[in-house]
Amino acid sequence: MIKAIIFDVDGVMLDSEEYTSLAAIELFLKKGVKVKAKDFEPYIGAGENSYIGEVANKYGLKLDIEASKKEMYEIYKQFALGLRKGYKKLNAKKGVVNLISQLTENKIKIAVATSADYIKAKINLSVIGFDEDDFDFFITGNNVKRKKPFPDIYTYAALSLGFSPEQCLVIEDSPAGVLSAKKAGCYCLGIEGTFNKDLLISFEADLVLRNLEDFPIKDLFNNNLQKIYEKEKEEYLKTKAISKAWKAFNNSYSPYSHFKVGAALITSTKNIYSGCNVENSSYGGTICAERSTIMQAISTEGKIHIDYLVVVSDDIKPAPPCAICLQVINEFASEDTQVVLIAANGTINNFVFKDLLPHPFNL
Repeated sequence: MIKAIIFDVDGVMLDSEEYTSLAAIELFLKKGVKVKAKDFEPYIGAGENSYIGEVANKYGLKLDIEASKKEMYEIYKQFALGLRKGYKKLNAKKGVVNLISQLTENKIKIAVATSADYIKAKINLSVIGFDEDDFDFFITGNNVKRKKPFPDIYTYAALSLGFSPEQCLVIEDSPAGVLSAKKAGCYCLGIEGTFNKDLLISFEADLVLRNLEDFPIKDLFNNNLQKIYEKEKEEYLKTKAISKAWKAFNNSYSPYSHFKVGAALITSTKNIYSGCNVENSSYGGTICAERSTIMQAISTEGKIHIDYLVVVSDDIKPAPPCAICLQVINEFASEDTQVVLIAANGTINNFVFKDLLPHPFNL
């Protein structure tokens, strides 16, 4: 059961990434080096030491990191407060103020955990009308040696709130932040904006929303957050399974038939496995994508049950599994197991397993 919520700041509470990169670009210009916003993207969410330090290394610039950060924060503050011509003051992202207010009123523990330095975190909170005292716990990059994507900051935040990481929901916007939360053992809600939904999902975010206006506040206060979250997570898992099936499809080894197939399945343990067809010059040595996927799941979990199966095939119409694969699937599926067949052009057909094999052979 989720009992506490931990917020990242940059990209979650406010869209600060543009101004952060502008401040960093200006800092480097003052040092005589012209850099681009794209240079900083790999280090978003990992703290300013990496953010400016790694880019400085890339361009062979020696920086006094601490002094340079202070200089950058002063520049950033001018942007954030709207003191630079042509740039508006930063505001809280949609739903943030309302969500924090609702959580506080309902006595749900909340924390801030940001890889940014204390100075920048204070600037950001004050700009949107908050202070560190508005949260039950407040931790910044100054308090941990290993920044995101290491799990330290979220492990520390969860335990400081009095809960295990498994009882905490982290709200993040960056791949580094998502990795940090998941390694700590927390649930992780991704917020689109700085990075897109597919990327956040690929880094194992449990759920991705456009903004915090979409957060299920009403249900949360009826003590149904876990139920809502799990329902959303089920849809997320299906989306992720489809994504993994496409990835497997692209990895198909099919030099003889030139017919690529990728598959993915979700087991009753909510784990996802994927595989592709692997052909052989001795045709009998070929293994289909569906069986490749099932063998991987069994070798990992032992006994399995298939809740959901996706098959992507290189055809105009979605191709069903072959007869051998249907019989193998039958060994580990139920009549009502969902099966999604997708053609290379994106056409989708939905079935339950009984539709594909109404009269299986069973011992």
